[in-house]
Amino acid sequence: MPIGDHTNDLRWIRAANLGLLILVWLDFFLVFSREWDFNEQYRYGYLVPFIALYLAYLRWLDRPEAKPLPRNGWLAIPITLAALAYLPLKVILEANPDWRMALWTAGFLAVGITLLIVLRWGGWSWLRHFIFPPFLMLLTIPWPTRLENPFIQGLMQLVAQVTVEILNLLGIHAVQLGNLIQLTNGLVGVEEACSGVRSFQSILMASVFLGELFRFRLFLRIALILFGNLLAIVFNLARTFVLTIVIVQHGPKVMEHWHDSVGHLVTIAAFLVLLGSALMIRKGKRGEGASVAQAQAPKGSRYRPHWMPFAFSLAAAVIMMLSIPVSSLWFTLKSPGLDNRRVTEIDWSRAAPVVKFEEISGAIRALLRYSEGVKALWSDRTGESWLVYFFYWDEGNISSFAGIHNPEICMPASGFELVDQADPIVWHDSGSEINLKSYQFRSRSIPIYVFFGVWDDNAEGFIPVARTGADRLRNALDGLRVTGRRSLQIIITGVESLEEARTKAKRFMDSAVHIKPA
Repeated sequence: MPIGDHTNDLRWIRAANLGLLILVWLDFFLVFSREWDFNEQYRYGYLVPFIALYLAYLRWLDRPEAKPLPRNGWLAIPITLAALAYLPLKVILEANPDWRMALWTAGFLAVGITLLIVLRWGGWSWLRHFIFPPFLMLLTIPWPTRLENPFIQGLMQLVAQVTVEILNLLGIHAVQLGNLIQLTNGLVGVEEACSGVRSFQSILMASVFLGELFRFRLFLRIALILFGNLLAIVFNLARTFVLTIVIVQHGPKVMEHWHDSVGHLVTIAAFLVLLGSALMIRKGKRGEGASVAQAQAPKGSRYRPHWMPFAFSLAAAVIMMLSIPVSSLWFTLKSPGLDNRRVTEIDWSRAAPVVKFEEISGAIRALLRYSEGVKALWSDRTGESWLVYFFYWDEGNISSFAGIHNPEICMPASGFELVDQADPIVWHDSGSEINLKSYQFRSRSIPIYVFFGVWDDNAEGFIPVARTGADRLRNALDGLRVTGRRSLQIIITGVESLEEARTKAKRFMDSAVHIKPA
């Protein structure tokens, strides 16, 4: 690359910047596609990259003249530093794939690198012109838990409260029990999907997209977003009301058939109303012509060929390529024994002659965020009944709830009274150990015996659940990465005592549960 050859100099630097952008957004997609695939309310994230590219293309068509900053080679330094931040961030995300603070950091790094490259090549006019499409990608990142959970709970209770008021006005007896609606012939659970959270997210994205597509002024974009939010709430109130009426007239089983269909219709209807409103605003808005100007390469007076921009740009791209292997090497060196995995399996044919498997409710899946789950039931003629939940979280979906969720929390929240707690059942197989906590609950004078345990596939033992940011950083620093986590919950009714239930649970473990090398 001869010094003084502006064309060659620019070509190589642009190639390095383009390679960096491709790596940054490919990494973004790989990190967040797991969340989009698992979490239904963010599944629209698969569409957003194509929408952002389309909006960037439209911006390119009427881009202003490029006016790079004088001696802008120094911008290569913050670009490289931002890329360098991916190295520790990858280690943190490998240990904590569900930590939303780390996910948002990754999102802002991707947007920051993109905008710095835009600023480098087009100056402040390009930065202002192209700023929106990269920021649109941030709408695909899960909200921070402290913001999302209160919003979800508040929205669910609002939907339940308003629905109950409307039903009572119509002469249909209904009582609100938190997020539940008590009817004369059953309960209606206002879960996340029913509360409109899923459509709320997609309508929010649609509002932002339409505002950019039609190039509305800022106050019109804000008004469109607020109107979209209102639409999502109103339409989902209508959805919950319709489903409740279905239960009143035809029973809960019929409602299950209509549940998803009504939800999709509500989302489509809300989007059509939003689109119609945006078109009306556009029609009443005075057209603002924008001249299409061809981007111009920096003039010689503004650009000084030098080795530094290319070297830093190339270094940033190389760092991005090395982030994943460096992260894997870190965990291999720090905790080599954690790669020695063992798989736990349950032979249901040995559990009982006839085992019935049921679908797990969406509320439980949304809470626990497991990768695989089984709900099994069986009973005998003596009145003894079993309910078993067996969950698995792979390394990409390890949830904090995998270790925090336990009967001491969920059973009392469901109306069960804790009566007694015994020593854990310590069970061994193939050199591995599983500890099952033992509880006795009571509901309407009926004793219920519960056994619960959480363990890792790592042969070296259980990695403590990270409950704080400091715990998460410590696990990453120590190279503690959960390659797989499992939980087992056994609920037994119809036996005389906790000790008898413990004996039967131990017998179940000996006959049906097996641990073997992966």
